[in-house]
Amino acid sequence: MRIFIGTNNVANILTGIQAGFEELGHETTVLLKEKSRYYADEKFTTVYRKWDDRKFKNQFLTKVKEKIDFLRQAKKLDSYLESSVSTTDLFIFCWSSFKTDFSDYAFLKKRNKKIVTLFAGSEARYAAAFASQYNMNIDAWDHLLKNDDLNEKMYQVRMAELYSDLILSVPDQAGLMIKGYDHFYLPIELKKYPFRIEQAAKPRIIHAPTRTGAKGTDIFLQVIERLKNEGIAFDFSFIQNLSHAELINRMAEADILLDELYFHGPGMMALEAMALGCTVVTRTLKTNKNIFDPPVCDVDFNTVYEKTRDLILNRDKRLRIARAARNYIERHNDAKLVCQRILDRLNSASTDYIPEYFTNEFRLPAGVEITAQNKMLTTSLIDALGKHSAIPLLKQKNLI
Repeated sequence: MRIFIGTNNVANILTGIQAGFEELGHETTVLLKEKSRYYADEKFTTVYRKWDDRKFKNQFLTKVKEKIDFLRQAKKLDSYLESSVSTTDLFIFCWSSFKTDFSDYAFLKKRNKKIVTLFAGSEARYAAAFASQYNMNIDAWDHLLKNDDLNEKMYQVRMAELYSDLILSVPDQAGLMIKGYDHFYLPIELKKYPFRIEQAAKPRIIHAPTRTGAKGTDIFLQVIERLKNEGIAFDFSFIQNLSHAELINRMAEADILLDELYFHGPGMMALEAMALGCTVVTRTLKTNKNIFDPPVCDVDFNTVYEKTRDLILNRDKRLRIARAARNYIERHNDAKLVCQRILDRLNSASTDYIPEYFTNEFRLPAGVEITAQNKMLTTSLIDALGKHSAIPLLKQKNLI
């Protein structure tokens, strides 16, 4: 099978997906249209904007530059899509597709191509829905993350739901979804993560957030300071802006990773730490444990101090969690297994999750309205799924 994979290598997901499919014997092409701050792109086809980093003081010139740059990129992507569609069997999209309006989804389905959509985070997660669904105060998040555009995200989600043969995601980023989806087991090339089981008596602790507000950094730092004042022995490093290779080296030497307190982990960085033998402290989902129940130190805002303290002082507990975590990743996150599961689920009618929050509980935030286009897409999706009983409630809430 010939497989296309694109177009944003967020969290190094595309690297793992490519490795897994190639290990299974399939021919792959990875195309990127967005540069990554952390991951190398030498192995991939790139269609970047030529003047993406060029700045002008004059706002008009900046807008003209951006328009020309996006048009130039779009033309190249159109050409690539046209030339590859006849020879490609499966298209896998993460974060974005070829076209900014996702019209390539319909284009590909008309040509009987299989489509898999991988939702990786905030491209699908609507902050207000997340905060309401999980009773979370998100005031500490940065402005853009917590004041995101409902219609932009709903449009992307609906296009994926209408045209994808398979969607992989997780519950805390599915607040706008209606169609059933599978759990996204993040792919890891295990050979790149040698397992070190050590866990020092005086543990080495790291915290390496990409977004300090959304990761709960302030809370973690308060916990660290409190533990220091109690005289508890450990070494702590706060890490930011390292390349992926540098971060892996640091995690390989650590005993404990303080991961995140808002989103339900472990995400990719935490999984990499687990693969290396580092015990992870993170929030996890309290539901769906039959689907996703990774061995970590599960914390929330109320328990993070107590549980982190206990973990530091209890070396045997850290060893047990670390061993169980590596075993879990070998069974669920090995890139080859992840990709085989994608192929298996493409031919299956079953799904891991049936989302109900949007239909039953979601309410529009004050001052926010859904566009006529998104209402039409939602109605079309309901018709396609045969969920007509949901229409009265959605109309009552002005969601269609």
